[in-house]
Amino acid sequence: MDAYRRVTVLAPACRLDVALPADLAVAELVPMVRELLGDPVPAAGRAPVPWRLDGAAGAPLPPGATLAQLGVHDGELLRIGPALAPPPPPQYDDLPEALAAAVEAGVRGGDRVLPLAVLVAVTATSALLAGVRGGGLLLSAAGMVVGVGAAVGALVVARVSGRGVGAGPAPAGSEDRARNLLAALCALPPAAAAGWLLAPGSPTAAALGAALLLALAAATAQAVVRIVAPVLTAAALVGATAALSCAVLLLTRGTPAAAGAVCAAVGVLVAPLVPRLALRLAGLPGPEDPVHPPPEPEPRADLARRHLAGLVLGGAVVTAGGAGLAATAPGPWGPLLAAAVCVVLLLRARGFAEPLPSRALQVAGLLGGCGAAAAGILAAPAPIRLLAALASLAALLVVLALHARPRRSGPVGRRTLDLAELVLTASCVPLAAAALGLFALARGW
Repeated sequence: MDAYRRVTVLAPACRLDVALPADLAVAELVPMVRELLGDPVPAAGRAPVPWRLDGAAGAPLPPGATLAQLGVHDGELLRIGPALAPPPPPQYDDLPEALAAAVEAGVRGGDRVLPLAVLVAVTATSALLAGVRGGGLLLSAAGMVVGVGAAVGALVVARVSGRGVGAGPAPAGSEDRARNLLAALCALPPAAAAGWLLAPGSPTAAALGAALLLALAAATAQAVVRIVAPVLTAAALVGATAALSCAVLLLTRGTPAAAGAVCAAVGVLVAPLVPRLALRLAGLPGPEDPVHPPPEPEPRADLARRHLAGLVLGGAVVTAGGAGLAATAPGPWGPLLAAAVCVVLLLRARGFAEPLPSRALQVAGLLGGCGAAAAGILAAPAPIRLLAALASLAALLVVLALHARPRRSGPVGRRTLDLAELVLTASCVPLAAAALGLFALARGW
């Protein structure tokens, strides 16, 4: 038989008459056809959508089969398009049904407003609850009991409301999952407030208690909602890291600036390992056979995306917070370390196609830079504070202008940014050592 099949391929925007190899798998033909169509590359920050080949009737072709095995003949019609195309909206014959469906959809869409308002109110009330620290042992114990009771109550509400919600990644029940997640998030602020009241000693001990109970509440809420929520994963990571840092400070009697320098440097160095860790947590080893993937990869891929978003979000918060604390260190090395860390966070946002990790790194880099600038110039004279504020505002306006008019950089620009990221990442280790005073300690020996 002929080694090629002369077929017509219908794309979303054009039609293509092409001769396709009959002995290649459909999964290998899809990128070839997309290259012939000149399909544009997705914009930065937008997740790529997989495409597939369908038959004339719309049924997807098996990705592991060849055209010869499928019995495709010359002159047949094939279709190519996104594999996750949304279903068409339902068509109604009369106006009352259409109006009723629109009203019901609007009511369902506003169901998140009340739990979100409750979350904000719980956070504000927990801040007031944490303020009773220092008013006496009995008052602190009562506040701790109130905080723990509120956290347990929020978890019970989330558990009861989530009994009818499945744990899979399917879109069905997404509104119920969102409300369930907001109810579980209401347990975090009172738990942190109770931990703050747990230790009546130094502020470092109080922060240790708050971080421990925050991590415990986030892990418990993760088990209650029965899905991998990036916000809860990030909260557990931030709480565990903060608790470890506070424990080390209590044992070594160090300064918060030293702990911030260590957290910032370690966060920058460990961040490249996060994608591989997310794949391992989701049970996704490296693809050994792209033509014949394992059955049902979508649930595990969705799980890996959730793990990645949570780990990146938590790591960005820890790194940016550490940069802000490191900027308060005496001497120039702490502010220099904070500046290098924040620039690395902004540069690493380019490498993520998923919106949440990319936006998390961008926001963490911007807020961490502003916080580090504010912390580093608090004790400076007024002219220096004015110059620092002017430089910060100018940098923010430049970032806003670049975001308003995005432009794809060429190979030279991308390589330059990669080298800059590599140099700044490597410089974080000696800068952190200088901020900690390790070089002066070594010279004193």
